[in-house]
Amino acid sequence: MPTNLTPSASRQGLVQASRKSRATVQEINREPPGPSHNLAFEGWGKFFRSSFIDYLMDSFARYGDVVSYRLFHLRLYLLAGSGGVEHVLHTNHQNYVKASATYEILKKLVGEGLLTSEGPLWLRQRRVVQSGFRHEQLADAAAVVTTATLEMMERWKDICERGQSINLLSELTRLTLKIFGSAFLGSDISDEATTIGRDWLTVSEYFGQWNLNRFVPFVPTVLAFKWRAAARSLRRIADRVISERRKSTARKHDLLSILIEARDGWAGEDYDRQLRDEIITLILAGHETTAAALTWTYSLLAHNPEAQRKLRAELASVLDGRPPMMTDLGALRYTRMIVEEAMRLYPPVWLIPRSPIADDEIAGYRIRKGSIVMLSPYVTHRHPSVWDEPERFRPERFSAEDSQARPRYAYFPFGGGPRQCVGSGFAMMEAQLVLATIGQHYRLEAAPKSEIEPQALVTLRPRDGLQFIAQPVESPVRQPLSRESDCR
Repeated sequence: MPTNLTPSASRQGLVQASRKSRATVQEINREPPGPSHNLAFEGWGKFFRSSFIDYLMDSFARYGDVVSYRLFHLRLYLLAGSGGVEHVLHTNHQNYVKASATYEILKKLVGEGLLTSEGPLWLRQRRVVQSGFRHEQLADAAAVVTTATLEMMERWKDICERGQSINLLSELTRLTLKIFGSAFLGSDISDEATTIGRDWLTVSEYFGQWNLNRFVPFVPTVLAFKWRAAARSLRRIADRVISERRKSTARKHDLLSILIEARDGWAGEDYDRQLRDEIITLILAGHETTAAALTWTYSLLAHNPEAQRKLRAELASVLDGRPPMMTDLGALRYTRMIVEEAMRLYPPVWLIPRSPIADDEIAGYRIRKGSIVMLSPYVTHRHPSVWDEPERFRPERFSAEDSQARPRYAYFPFGGGPRQCVGSGFAMMEAQLVLATIGQHYRLEAAPKSEIEPQALVTLRPRDGLQFIAQPVESPVRQPLSRESDCR
């Protein structure tokens, strides 16, 4: 469904609510600094290929907090400062929508799911989905997280005994799919991990890489053929999950049940298609970002023995050999700081594009209606005016004392404003519990010649995953594992 960057009739209220004084905006004609060339003819290779993040970082270092680019006739802006981020996501969020060509590719897969929808439909979806992440649901999900992670620890015993390395991204993808499927969909979809992982990578490459189909989507390229096959595969998985629930006589109160029972909320919509779109969106968003975040976490811990020592000390002090529970999260402060610092350096959602529906002004520069505004947590999380030694892994910077004076939008791994990730609370809980559970049993060391290469697609992920060797901890937990010494 093509999206018109010009406000439609349904958006007129938003336009009026968000538009500044027209006279004020018209007085501001200053264009932000940026490359003089058009990216379509010079620089596009860097801009859209694997060095995209480096290109953004170079632009920020050269031109400052607001950078302007030209791509063919389109104007793009990078906003690196926390003030610009806050303006777009919070202060004047009514003026910024997801109506960009960037989301059109995802819409081909997830339709009008929560990730891509706008206006009244999005608001209805948000309210329904948010009700599936209430405290009581998260409490039940916490037990699923710990149980599933302990099952993975049992499986790692054999790998450990054989002296083999593990592809951590693959393992954590399987784990997070099992957790999300069991806790929120009532269906263990971890057996589909290989299929979902393969299909999502295909979708991500189609979405995140420079390719001909960005401009002429109907051209039958090899990548387009693979993308359509991947989309069909993901739809079949979602249809199976929904079909199994409808055939079941057991009463459940999870997120899938809430979505199925919310038929009235989608009056006038194609309900079955909308439900499938929502399930695909939630499956992909519910596992990929957490798996990537935890993989980056371990890649950083592998090179920081002091942080590992502090983590083990906290786990021993707080848990004393028992599995972690949701009630332990407040005491596992350093565990949380590790996850937060890893997401500062390698935020899974590394780029958030928005489009203004009316001219705006940011930091004294004119932001044109219909342009693409790029917010990059990866760039902003390295702003030297906020973060000292920004490339250094230092979890202590997220202590209560250090965080108190930090601008709100200097750190936004889950976005912000009304459209902040609806599952952010669950994601942080899950990451803490998984990190704590694994940390009680194994110390993960990077395998020899294991190189880290970021791959910036829909999410920021390690290319080809990362190979790790699981080393049993010196003091195994009492329960439920007891054979760690067998792997020594």
